[in-house]
Amino acid sequence: MKIKTPIKKFLLLSAGLLFAVSHLACTKVLVHGRDKDYDPAERSFSASTEATYKAGKEALIRLGYKIETEDDKTGTMVTNWASTKATSHYIDLFDHRDYGTVGAYYRMKLAVAESVGGKTRVEVSAPTRSIITGRLRTSYREENKVLRKIADLLRTDDFEMTNVGVTEK
Repeated sequence: MKIKTPIKKFLLLSAGLLFAVSHLACTKVLVHGRDKDYDPAERSFSASTEATYKAGKEALIRLGYKIETEDDKTGTMVTNWASTKATSHYIDLFDHRDYGTVGAYYRMKLAVAESVGGKTRVEVSAPTRSIITGRLRTSYREENKVLRKIADLLRTDDFEMTNVGVTEK
């Protein structure tokens, strides 16, 4: 009986010590997330910068983004942070796109500026905040969704559709 009692005490003490060490290790911050910018998706529109800026704001709102900051003088908008979607960002693993849960956040940045030829250029990017920044990439699906919504909002009633595409009159 005396042999089993010290073994039981040792096992209980070891289990308690192991639990305490593992619990303390889980509550200590070891890594902080970092922000990563990506090249923006771009598109030019045959509309004024003011109309395009308003359409960009409306597009972001209709797509469910909350605008955090906006500056109509510089033509920029930034939305709040949102969890990455199943198709918005991926991790590049061995030249393969892994669209699983990446545990990251992203926000939309929109910039409207006048370009050459009287057109208005819009740039949309989706920078991320994540612990994994080296292999995290954007699929440009959310950025292109915003650009398509802006095009829909700016389209006039008078346009021509051909096999080449849509042309506004």
